[in-house]
Amino acid sequence: MNPFIKLCLTALAISLVGSPILATEALNTSKCEPSAFRNDVFQVQKRWDLASRRCYILVSPTKITNLTYRDYYFDNSGYFMVFNSFAGEDESTSAGSRSFFLFPQVEEYPDYSVEANNDLVIKMISGHELRLSGKDFSVVSLSSAVIKEKPISPNNNGGIEIKLLKGFWLDAGFKLGGSRLGNPNNKTTVKSASSEKTCSIVNRSFLNYDSDGDFSMKLTGLAFIQFLQKKCPQLKLEFIL
Repeated sequence: MNPFIKLCLTALAISLVGSPILATEALNTSKCEPSAFRNDVFQVQKRWDLASRRCYILVSPTKITNLTYRDYYFDNSGYFMVFNSFAGEDESTSAGSRSFFLFPQVEEYPDYSVEANNDLVIKMISGHELRLSGKDFSVVSLSSAVIKEKPISPNNNGGIEIKLLKGFWLDAGFKLGGSRLGNPNNKTTVKSASSEKTCSIVNRSFLNYDSDGDFSMKLTGLAFIQFLQKKCPQLKLEFIL
């Protein structure tokens, strides 16, 4: 089975194939203590992967009907993946993902909390917080941003659209049967809350790829911002939220 499909058809399981690896040396892993929570609406887990030095959070609905569902993945590279399963036996059409990176990095690791009303709040490393309803797993809000959710369908680019009101983000787009980030020749769009203009960069310009298809950020922090400023001089990038 395609590793991407295998990853996301199994709730709360993660595969390294096609997932970003953060190229960072000294990380305080005590801030990424493994944890998990489950109720009748959603299940969430936070894990530290030693080999890739990734702190990641995976969120899925508890109840899945006919393998039709949407779940979310976040990690300490700023990566935010929206995965959709449409059921079916053809791996090239039965699932797909929309890939984003949210910046700037103001936290070392992502985190989550379950609120008094049972809403789930995911705290991304960019400082943005995604709130999911504790009643039906729908998107409630994304802080300092506009977010729109559409029904699960292979024909609406993953069903999640975002526009940050603070910060900047990368939108790699949607792909059936995998991730557009998996192809080093694909282009990713850079967008900023401070600019109406956009910029396109080739994946291989900011991602490293190994022989297994895993990819990692070439640059992080200020070095990555400086790289974007050089590649996209028409954009104004906000460094602080």
